[in-house]
Amino acid sequence: MTPRGQAPRGAGDTPEATQASFVDPAASMSLLTSLLANPLDAGYVHYRAEHGPTPNRFIGRLGVFVVAVALGFGSIVATASLRTPVGDIKADLKHQAAQRSEQVASLDEEVQSLGRAIDLYSRSDTVTDTDHALALASATVPVSGPGITVTLTDRATPGKGSGAVRDQDLAMVVNALWGAGAEAISINGQRIGPATFVRTAGTVILVNITPVSSPYVVSAIGDSNALSVALVRGNTGDYLSAAQSMTGMTVSTKVAPSLSMDALAPNQLPIRHCHHCHERRRHVVIAVIGLIIGIVLGVLLDPTVPAWLAPFLPVAVVAGLDALFGAGRAWLEGKFADRVFVTSFFWNVVVACLLVFLGSQLGVGSAMTTAVVVVLGIRIFSNTASIRRLLLKA
Repeated sequence: MTPRGQAPRGAGDTPEATQASFVDPAASMSLLTSLLANPLDAGYVHYRAEHGPTPNRFIGRLGVFVVAVALGFGSIVATASLRTPVGDIKADLKHQAAQRSEQVASLDEEVQSLGRAIDLYSRSDTVTDTDHALALASATVPVSGPGITVTLTDRATPGKGSGAVRDQDLAMVVNALWGAGAEAISINGQRIGPATFVRTAGTVILVNITPVSSPYVVSAIGDSNALSVALVRGNTGDYLSAAQSMTGMTVSTKVAPSLSMDALAPNQLPIRHCHHCHERRRHVVIAVIGLIIGIVLGVLLDPTVPAWLAPFLPVAVVAGLDALFGAGRAWLEGKFADRVFVTSFFWNVVVACLLVFLGSQLGVGSAMTTAVVVVLGIRIFSNTASIRRLLLKA
């Protein structure tokens, strides 16, 4: 006897066959879900995983520059071919392009100057010639003087809470000491510098790549009164008091008449990080300059678009913008690779134009154009939303 509303199962039916007959109604949405959840070109993730950080190559910067010029030029040509200019728009564009070129040139000079300064400060053999305050901030010279020691200890007996000191507890103490004017700080003898990280790896807390354990002794050189007050007042005092109540750890402070700290080891200095940031800024400047040059060329040359090319040009521009915004998001996330950007730009443009051409041959040109623009538009909006979150933290 079968339940009401269900068909009886035959003798030859198996549970597997019955289960296979039921199809998840949301399975058809998997492509759209994947498109919305992962708009970033997968090539950026795979390329970085296989090749690591991209080296500084002239051919890569040249490729980014050429693509930016092509995108700027194509955008102007597409705009000019799709609508008639109103008023003296060419003169306005020329004036705006000239202003932007001057701004880019000024920014480029500033980037070059900052890059030279970074290279100078990051060399260990020139640190001794720099200002003493800079040497202290970069933790590249030994230092000694009076200060305080803050000892954070795990709970020794069972009780409420985990009883372990966390990495955020150490970070809170270190930040409070910096804010109170500490000249130098160390944790269990490990000097804290501009690129030093304090984080948990499993059950161990790492300072850079060195594991430290309880008791955690945070030493700070500076005005002992100001440093001590910074730990008991304001948000830091409230945080440490709550942490001791919740986890059971103990925090004690002691004035030290004399402390000594060694300089950071050369392999812990942020040389590579600063050089990488400089290279990222250089890629942005190159792309902006190329985009402006392409726009100026499009305005000055005012080319005539053949009738057969008109249906493909808008789609090509949208595909190029998709590659551009994807590259911008990858740059902000630290995944940018010039090879992936160049290849994805031309690949997107070629595939989009081929789809429109195929649709026109099948008699569904307008529908195919709409489909391509919708898919690329979804990716563009998703990437711009990610860029907004990365820039505005909202």
